[in-house]
Amino acid sequence: MKEEKKKYQRNLFQSLEKVIGSHVYKELEGLLFMSYKSVYSLRQGNSWLKFEDAAKIIEHFGLPVQDLFVNKTGLLGFSYISLKDFREKGYREYLNRLAVSIRLFAKKIRAEMLFLADEIPIFHFMPHKELIYFKLFTWAMENQTDRERPLMFYEDFVKDMEEMDFTAEFESIYAAYMEIPSQEIWSPSTIDSMLYELQLYIEYKVFREKEVIGLLHDQVAQIWKNQLDWVSTRRKPNGQYFDLFYTRTHIGGGRMLLKSDEDSTAVIKLHKINSIATSDRSFVQEQEASFRSITEKSSLLGTAPLPKLQLIDQEIRQRIELSNDIAHKLYIQTYD
Repeated sequence: MKEEKKKYQRNLFQSLEKVIGSHVYKELEGLLFMSYKSVYSLRQGNSWLKFEDAAKIIEHFGLPVQDLFVNKTGLLGFSYISLKDFREKGYREYLNRLAVSIRLFAKKIRAEMLFLADEIPIFHFMPHKELIYFKLFTWAMENQTDRERPLMFYEDFVKDMEEMDFTAEFESIYAAYMEIPSQEIWSPSTIDSMLYELQLYIEYKVFREKEVIGLLHDQVAQIWKNQLDWVSTRRKPNGQYFDLFYTRTHIGGGRMLLKSDEDSTAVIKLHKINSIATSDRSFVQEQEASFRSITEKSSLLGTAPLPKLQLIDQEIRQRIELSNDIAHKLYIQTYD
């Protein structure tokens, strides 16, 4: 048992040296109030590291616990916030936490956001409340049975959300997103997934007013127009750089990487608004390598020849217009 404990303690210090560097031992002398000889004894497993000293190391260097151990099991640690029990206070806290985390990360050295978008990234919804509400509405409907929440009209859901008033939170998230340089990869399915849901929920008879369908399509179109405006300068409105890549390859799952010279985090999208996150270095590096590989096979719209950019723009606008036409016809057929 002692040999096993020694092995794990030696692995911990080896991993710490790998992550921080060989100078870490000099820093540990001051942190743990120990001589070099005592620190070296800990490294070799000849004396035991106290729990409180291990906690000091983790807190001082700001490293995830899994980064301090040699991972031979393939197990990763993820953080997750459940929104199954949808309540005003919980959702408000979730939005505020998201805004703060993005804003703080943007202040790190050479911070950037890499987004592989299987759906329109949530940040682009923020100026369009009705689209945000539709996203939340579909999520709420799919995660609760009719017995828990009787099927309601979208317009009633919007009224409830407006009474709770999340405007400040939406604006805060959008402002935070503006602060961080971004690279995003979109495909035809990025927008198609939203258009499909609009048509699907018409069949569920959740819309009272046909005009709402047109409004939601108009907001999707406005999001795409904003992307083209940013693409033309490769900058967000506040000057932070923005690169949009377009691929015809199907994007199987949404992923976001928050990357900096200090640390990085990978966020894996689950269903609609849920996600899990990890700072495991090997996993983050693999995700970044995958992202870079896809960009190499994609078109960078900011440098694409004008005819190619116009062709992609025309294709996407036609998809939105066709969906709007189909949705209105579907509404008439469904509600008559």
